Amino acid sequence: MTLIVLSLVLLLSFYLIAKVCDEYFVESLDQIAKKLNMSNDIAGATLMAIGSSAPELFIAVIALVKPGNHEAIGMGTIVGSAIFNILVIIGASAVVRNTILKWQPVLRDTMFYSISILLLLLVFKDGSIDIIEASIFVAIYIIYLITLSQWSRFVKLKEDQTTLEKVEEIFDKKKNFILEKIFPSSKKY
Repeated sequence: MTLIVLSLVLLLSFYLIAKVCDEYFVESLDQIAKKLNMSNDIAGATLMAIGSSAPELFIAVIALVKPGNHEAIGMGTIVGSAIFNILVIIGASAVVRNTILKWQPVLRDTMFYSISILLLLLVFKDGSIDIIEASIFVAIYIIYLITLSQWSRFVKLKEDQTTLEKVEEIFDKKKNFILEKIFPSSKKY
């Protein structure tokens, strides 16, 4: 009986997280990106990445500073989460809704991801990360952001505005009564 109740609570929390992210988190990030004149690529690589990866960051930091041998938990969380994001989230998203991906951004992101994995393998070879190696990771992320900001100069991509408007219209129509009572209206952003 306890297992059934815990499973139902877990499913309910997944549902609530999905609704909060759908109706408030993504909308908030869209508003912030618009006010900062950020492209969708930059907003996704900064705001969305920070928002969705903050739990991993805190788990990794806590695992590193907590007494005992918890470093593997922190690193396992980061690497495991990246694999989960690439395989499960993309796969589940494609099951829920078909989309058309342009090959240029996929190639760009695959190149940077491959570089980061190779760098991770090289750095972890000796079992430790020093300040120079950590700085290299941050520098490559900054290079990635610069590449994103200049990407439209390299490759001409046209966004299908009608598709974006249809998606926004669908999201605007979806409202949840309970969450509307808990959280403020999106008009207050």
